[in-house]
Amino acid sequence: MKRFLFILLSIFLFSCRENKERGIEFIPSNTMSLILIKNPPENDSILKLNIKEYLENNFPKKNTYLYIYNDDTSYFINHKEDDEGPTGFYFLYNYKKECGIGQFFVEGECPNQWENCDIITNMAISMNQIPL
Repeated sequence: MKRFLFILLSIFLFSCRENKERGIEFIPSNTMSLILIKNPPENDSILKLNIKEYLENNFPKKNTYLYIYNDDTSYFINHKEDDEGPTGFYFLYNYKKECGIGQFFVEGECPNQWENCDIITNMAISMNQIPL
């Protein structure tokens, strides 16, 4: 019995450690202006810094939504929202409360993406009220 509990505890601790070692991953959608965030840190300020760094290196040309990656939101990596009207099933908005992080707003067109654009003023992480 002690052996069984020891093995069970070891498996549990190993699986927890393995999850912590996974880093944050940004997955852009192939069909819409959406970035899914896999393995986000629990600390909001660290998440905010990771998002800012990602957007600085991958400046979006259009307004872009930021959502947490899960089984439901992963559908939108290769599929558009369902436009079947009231009978449609797959809408990104359905997951806003649970998985929505924010939206990056692109204000106007910038001839050079850094001359007239300030990434800090353009980013609104508002769905979960994470202030910049």
